[in-house]
Amino acid sequence: MTQPGSERVLQILVREKYITETMCTLIDRYTTKWQVSAYDAVLDTSLLTESELAHAMASTCHIPRIYSLKDAVLAREAVKVIPFERARAKVVLPIKLPDGRIELVLTDPTRVEIIEELEEGLGVTVKLAVAERSEITRAIDLLYPIACGWEHCKE
Repeated sequence: MTQPGSERVLQILVREKYITETMCTLIDRYTTKWQVSAYDAVLDTSLLTESELAHAMASTCHIPRIYSLKDAVLAREAVKVIPFERARAKVVLPIKLPDGRIELVLTDPTRVEIIEELEEGLGVTVKLAVAERSEITRAIDLLYPIACGWEHCKE
């Protein structure tokens, strides 16, 4: 069984000529056998680098590409909806923009379930951006331990 969202990622990558139909078939088999997302399978098999895949997802989905989360500020109100463990597992980071809106930085913008979960939990529409998996993971590890000291994280 193909992982949720895998077909969307693969369709995008084939349509935009980042991978071939043959590569798509192989990745689909890989996702089924190893129960990983197409995004992870593309990286695991080295078809594309993290940078290439982030660029592909941002450009084809028409959303901003973030290269560094060094100065990012965690959106406190989102921590209840996406706690540390979930952020790490889904590789998503809700950050606060200077204008007060929330931006969800993720690797795979085709995974609408996590986007909808955050929007429903907060009652607002979030802005999306794409970054490399390693950059998001690094930022989660840096920002969330600080956030978990906030009182509402202890519930």
